[in-house]
Amino acid sequence: MFGGNAIEELVQASHSLMSAADLLAAALIKKLDPPKDYISMYQAGREYGRRWIKNHIDAGHLTSHRTGPSRNSKIVLSREEILALRTVEAKVVSGIKEKYKRGPKRLNQD
Repeated sequence: MFGGNAIEELVQASHSLMSAADLLAAALIKKLDPPKDYISMYQAGREYGRRWIKNHIDAGHLTSHRTGPSRNSKIVLSREEILALRTVEAKVVSGIKEKYKRGPKRLNQD
């Protein structure tokens, strides 16, 4: 019924819609109830990967805040920021994959 390429396009479109809906939900939560947008560094590491979070904080792509003045206060991150960064990263990676995608080998007709 559908060709392989059409199904792949439908799957990509559905993933794009789901990520847009996730971003919209995170933005609404941040706007309506800002404290609920924050996630602890520990929880962010468990959900998204500790090394990924740490690398992006070090690179300046994510901002972290301490909840109090003491050294052992909890470090929090914005869930909306994390989701936006993951969405952008996924788009960049898919663009790179598409750019270097190899098609079927063609035989010389000579």
